[in-house]
Amino acid sequence: MELEGESYFRCSACGATDKATAIDYDRLGYPVCPSCGTTTGPLSGA
Repeated sequence: MELEGESYFRCSACGATDKATAIDYDRLGYPVCPSCGTTTGPLSGA
């Protein structure tokens, strides 16, 4: 069984998936979707 060492981000708003290393983060450290711009986190309402 081969394990993949790459983490992925999946947007809860639009469903886009991208490598976690390609995701930008807001000033609080929450990921920002590169497709729709939605910020996910406990204070974002997502």
